[in-house]
Amino acid sequence: MALAECEVLVVGSGAGGGVAASVLAQAGYQVVVLEKGPQLDNSAFSNDDVKFGYRDFFTQDILIEPRTFRASAAATAKINHALPLSRCVGGGTVHYGAASLRFLPDHFRMASLYGTPPGSTLTDWPLTYADLEPHYTAVEQAVGVAGAAPGFPPPSGYPGAAEQPPPNALAQSFGQYYSRQYPLPPVAQRYDGIAFRTATTQLGYHPYPTPCAINTVEGFQGRHACVNCGFCNGWGCPNGAKSSTLTTVLRSAVATGRCQVRSECYAFQVKLDASGRAKSVLYVDRNFAVQEQPARLIILACSAVDTPRLALLSACSTHPNGLGNNQSGMVGENLTTHATPSVVVQITDGVHSWDTYRGAWNTISIDDFQNLSSFGDLPGGVVFPRGGVVSAVGPSPGYPLGSGGPISLAVGIMKPPGLYAGGGNTFSPTGAWGAGLMQAMASGYGGAAYVLGVCEELPQANNRVDLDPSVRDVYGFPVARITYTSHPNDLTISEYVANRLVAVGDAMLASIGAAGSSAAAPTQSMDEAPRYFVHQHGTMRMGSSPATSVVNRYGQFWDIPNLFVADGSLFPTAGGYNPTHTIEALAHWVASYIAVNGASVMAQTE
Repeated sequence: MALAECEVLVVGSGAGGGVAASVLAQAGYQVVVLEKGPQLDNSAFSNDDVKFGYRDFFTQDILIEPRTFRASAAATAKINHALPLSRCVGGGTVHYGAASLRFLPDHFRMASLYGTPPGSTLTDWPLTYADLEPHYTAVEQAVGVAGAAPGFPPPSGYPGAAEQPPPNALAQSFGQYYSRQYPLPPVAQRYDGIAFRTATTQLGYHPYPTPCAINTVEGFQGRHACVNCGFCNGWGCPNGAKSSTLTTVLRSAVATGRCQVRSECYAFQVKLDASGRAKSVLYVDRNFAVQEQPARLIILACSAVDTPRLALLSACSTHPNGLGNNQSGMVGENLTTHATPSVVVQITDGVHSWDTYRGAWNTISIDDFQNLSSFGDLPGGVVFPRGGVVSAVGPSPGYPLGSGGPISLAVGIMKPPGLYAGGGNTFSPTGAWGAGLMQAMASGYGGAAYVLGVCEELPQANNRVDLDPSVRDVYGFPVARITYTSHPNDLTISEYVANRLVAVGDAMLASIGAAGSSAAAPTQSMDEAPRYFVHQHGTMRMGSSPATSVVNRYGQFWDIPNLFVADGSLFPTAGGYNPTHTIEALAHWVASYIAVNGASVMAQTE
């Protein structure tokens, strides 16, 4: 059934789609947002790590919407929880840990700095930090990011201010500047974060409060402040303190009266008209009826997996290999994620505790590992000496290393060795029961702290998303097939960083006078633990030429002028930080371009 035409149709409501919809609705455009997941509210969220870590409450259920995964084109793809994101209004911003870190100026010009390492497709971005800085700032003010911006006096006079480290002392040397202070003071430091500050300072590093999209002031935007419940990364926030697009920009977009969010609408095809312009999106609604939503301009913001999948599902006579493939042939290519070197800091004296089950997930970070050349002892064979941000982090449901909430930790402990572990599938189970289980829980929960790196991985053409030739979802469409293996450089860097971080863990233990041990987790790559990896980007690469990219610097398809992308699939490279804030800034950049040029874009032909 064809519906009435809207001005702008946004497919996806997460970090990209939510921000884009808000910018355009507030600029006066009539906007419709399609989201394949349900519309949830705070009552749907709870401190239940089985519900969120194992039972796919708001992530894709592999029995209904599977994905398949393989490490190489020569391998057989198998159904897997690869690169899961929330399937609900607000997308991944509902469950993420809310770390809202800006990329550095260097992250936008890596090929200029390092060339193109063998086996990679490393390239420069078609824009700069200076281009994105106003858009980072606008998003920070709109969603409410809590932090201490470099170049400004640190916030003061709020509870816990004395325990905060200073703003990022390395920002100026990186060329990173801020035009405004964050609108909220930093999130409270956890006990392990305070020890991390002491330890890293003693080791000559430069800790700073992690900027987080979490409300720290009661009543800000009419929302409750964080109560430091500890159930943060991987959980929806029952208090509404997490500044997801669900609770912030989508709410303001709808309040304009010019934005309608339609949940449980599964988009499966973008249709073109005879002139080659995008004219509508076909979707299955909550009643399993096929609907056609015409629009004068369409924005795809479905994620780095589902946006290329939708482009490929939209193959037609003029684009037989999917939308965007006629020129560069790069749709779905250059998928990137992040290496995650980590250290477990375990207290063993039975007296001390890290109390990691309290507070926000990520409260404190260092940037000393962004450019590893500064250490002077990199292993031979490293062709790309970039690391990334390092943080002290809390538990997450279903994550590896036993770092979930109390229930997922118990599940990991009691499962016998060899039994598929599901979420947290790299935690070594012991098969403990009864008193053994209770002892393991008592010594494990709260006794382990986690130091986590988010390190940049090199883009590779063969790491990609395409359509699985044999597996279909419940709607009858081919599912996304993910092919990914880490570049050898990434595995070397990950191991190097993890081993260096052991000293941080040891210094943390010494700072509180606790007996224990610090151990680097085994080096992981996507082919070893794909469920754990949720950072995803790169499959609809933006660029300066149609021969080397899918879309231009404004996210606009080269050969379909009224079709845009506004999500993490735009990233030419992965960057050395959690990606959500840059996804939001890019979406703001794309939508701001449309807000100014929308009339001409809607009338434009190829």
